[in-house]
Amino acid sequence: MLCSDSSSIRESANSQLLDQLGQNLPGVTKLDISIPRSANLSTLVGGMVLQYAGQLVHISLSNTLGLSPAPFSEQLSSLRIGSGALENSALRLPVDSLATLHLDNVSQRIPWSRFGQEMNASQVDFPSLRNLHISYNDEPLPASGPGALDARPECTPSFSRLETLVIRNLPSAATELRYSKFARKVDSIAITCNVVALAALTRFSLPVADSMHIGLRLDGTPSARQFLDSANHLFGGSGVRAQRLSLSLSGLLWLPAPAEDISWSNLSTLTVGSDITMGCILLLIPHLPASCQLNIRNFPAKYACFSQIPEEKLAPAPLHSKLTLVSFSYDTAKATKEQVLAFLGYLMVRVAPLPKLLLPSTLLTLVDDFVIDYMWTYPHLLDVGIVVY
Repeated sequence: MLCSDSSSIRESANSQLLDQLGQNLPGVTKLDISIPRSANLSTLVGGMVLQYAGQLVHISLSNTLGLSPAPFSEQLSSLRIGSGALENSALRLPVDSLATLHLDNVSQRIPWSRFGQEMNASQVDFPSLRNLHISYNDEPLPASGPGALDARPECTPSFSRLETLVIRNLPSAATELRYSKFARKVDSIAITCNVVALAALTRFSLPVADSMHIGLRLDGTPSARQFLDSANHLFGGSGVRAQRLSLSLSGLLWLPAPAEDISWSNLSTLTVGSDITMGCILLLIPHLPASCQLNIRNFPAKYACFSQIPEEKLAPAPLHSKLTLVSFSYDTAKATKEQVLAFLGYLMVRVAPLPKLLLPSTLLTLVDDFVIDYMWTYPHLLDVGIVVY
């Protein structure tokens, strides 16, 4: 058996492949590479980027792949990279024509100095950027002293023509919102975060948006007071300026707070997931505005047995509501139609006036039978409106 330097063989093979690509694909303008973390192809990918850098208008790389300095085209309009690409301090990425930017799995402090041509700029302008998507990782940023996480970054971005802003897993430091400059008005904003980061949002001036969605993860044991204070500020006051404002809740098992403390008058849509208790839903319903749509998603069997919920935790009957539409779906693998009907029936006899129900067609017959059986006891059931999807 012959022994050779495997790294040399690999480099030679990569070089030959690049030569072949250069001969057969001379006009490449888009490069989209997604490979698993374990794949040892970083050299090949780096070579491909270097080979085509001057003509690429679209680059999309797995978030673990590195990116070396190269003479990138000033016509680069779409870029998707991750933390691996931003590690090289010598990297300079063009911004003048960049219209879409995706940053995946990045740390709490994004090195914006990698963009633009100035080495030590305190601000980098993105004059053409329309769409910005940032996904943060969960790695904590080590603090060097009190207030280190809140300190102003050495380089901050400016997005004067931004239309869409998407931020996933927003960290509590929220430096991207605190120190970045945004267009005065954007089309849409979507943010997912936890309660701590939600509280941080109340301290910043967000751009005016046609639509805004906040996906809130109530992981761990968040303070109900902290959650309500932040939510009331954002959804009931002047904290968020959006024509259509939606909120989705996940991870919340119970909300032990007085009903009178809830004020979400600006909310357009509230979506609750499979881990929300019926008691929490009943607590929220009287305080949702008439323009708000309530979406109950993937209703599970574990909350279908109402006898397990202490009566003192349920709002007194009847529940006076301004809601005009409740949309409902359930997981057929976790809940039977009879269990779902028990929940809907309880909702229908407690909430007045009845909102219109948007239901799956599989429940239509059961709901009709329920109305017939109980309309003498609860005459208002005759007013129920059902839309089938």
